[in-house]
Amino acid sequence: MASEKIELPVGYYLENFRRLVDHAQNNYSSLITKQETRWLATFASLSIQGQRLTVRLLTRKGVWFRSDKLIYREIPNTEETLKELDNAEIVHLNPPLSAVELGTQLLTKNEIIQRFPVSNKQLKKPQLIEELCDTAQVHHCSFTIVQLIDNEILDTLLLLFFANYHQDQSQFILEDLGVHKFENYTLDERNRFYQHRQQLESLRLFSQLTDDYYNRYRSLPKDDKIGALEHWYSLIDNDRKQYADPSAHSYTHTKRQSLVNLIARDFERLGMHDKALELFNSTELPPSRERRARILLQQEHVDEASMIINEMLEHPLSIEEQEVAQRLLTKQLRAQGEKVPRTSKPKVAEDFIQLDLSTQRVELAAADYYRAQGFKVYYVENAFLCGLFGLLYWDAIFAAVDGAFINAYQAQPKNLYSSKFALLRQVELNRCREQFEQQGYAFLSNTLQKKQDILNPFVYWSLFDQELLSQAEQCIPPDTLLQLTDIILSDRKAYRAGMPDLVAFRDGQTFWIEVKGPGDKLQDNQWRWIKHFQSLQLPIRVCYVNHQ
Repeated sequence: MASEKIELPVGYYLENFRRLVDHAQNNYSSLITKQETRWLATFASLSIQGQRLTVRLLTRKGVWFRSDKLIYREIPNTEETLKELDNAEIVHLNPPLSAVELGTQLLTKNEIIQRFPVSNKQLKKPQLIEELCDTAQVHHCSFTIVQLIDNEILDTLLLLFFANYHQDQSQFILEDLGVHKFENYTLDERNRFYQHRQQLESLRLFSQLTDDYYNRYRSLPKDDKIGALEHWYSLIDNDRKQYADPSAHSYTHTKRQSLVNLIARDFERLGMHDKALELFNSTELPPSRERRARILLQQEHVDEASMIINEMLEHPLSIEEQEVAQRLLTKQLRAQGEKVPRTSKPKVAEDFIQLDLSTQRVELAAADYYRAQGFKVYYVENAFLCGLFGLLYWDAIFAAVDGAFINAYQAQPKNLYSSKFALLRQVELNRCREQFEQQGYAFLSNTLQKKQDILNPFVYWSLFDQELLSQAEQCIPPDTLLQLTDIILSDRKAYRAGMPDLVAFRDGQTFWIEVKGPGDKLQDNQWRWIKHFQSLQLPIRVCYVNHQ
């Protein structure tokens, strides 16, 4: 049976746009420029049809449009509405346009052939445009040419609201339709995300540079790559100089450092090691210390590399950096002529079985195998422990601390992976822990019932339910659960992955099973968890499956 088509209210997009405008005017009136203030005032003075068409244009790609393509049921008289927007200086109608511009921006290949003399109709559109004279006069068109004057206003409003370009007005639709349900956390207007306009402009710059890097950089010749990297870094460095303390706004500071690391890594790939070191030296964000140490070891500056490696070992910024430092130490000692034995992996219980893998995933086949042994088995991978963690610390995750929430449409706090996450929420974390110690699993069950289907970065509702929670209650003592969730809390980014594929229950015990198909081997993040399970004396095993 076909799913029922959902009809959105007429003009829904205008209401969503007004949410962005209201947010900007209510929270950031002091950050909005005079030009933006005038634009918003002009927009508010337009008719409903004018406002709708303006939003339609803003949400389309580019700034050039043709009236015969602007057909919307809720805007019955497009030509009259365009005249209103022209009078309000929202758009320009029929501005001077060369043949090349017209062909590039608004005409199809067939229309170019019909309108202009061409040497060969078989040419592709870009080749046809090359034949057009840039100064050729454009005569009357069968449609009105529309140029949107200020198309950056939407980007500004989106950045003020979401602080990224990944979310847009479709987020409102998903919530209105009930697809996404967000936690009702507290938004404190006194703790605005942006304190200065430059912070917004920094994010705009970083987003544009990141897009350029992933969409354009990789296809450039080597010499052009070097020029692009140098240009981008100069823009980032100039942005940094706009701040008395660049680290004061932690979110933009992290974004800046992440982009510098990206650029530095490419200088390293291009063999420009001194330039790469210079850039990596300017950031503290991993993997800057790792890359510096590797470059110095490659240059045989072992003593300098040793200092960095010791810093990483003594004060690691993450479990991953700590593990990298251990490997780098081995490399350093060998470079100094010492014999270092290979580090052996811990021994772990193993099953070697043969199953029919022709009809289902190897994990599902293994789950059936263990069910036949009398286990109650769930293929949930990271969803089990992450779900327990998310339920246990729900109120702490969504605590209204500085810089965590800037709008009502966040599935997680902005600083979820910050090194200060726990420090900023120590009171809330302790409260959650105390409630669990007093109430036991009833505390988690109550949270599950109250928060069902609300987005949480650790709870995968499609895989985690009351049945699974009840199994945990029967088989995992509260003290053990606290120890396991403490591991996740210590490094939320690293430990949210790598957990065993299967969790199995039998005789009041929990068994953890990592499944490996033909040719598959354990990854670092999986070994990480295996070591923790063994240190807690919890049953963990690896099941190697071959096709029968």
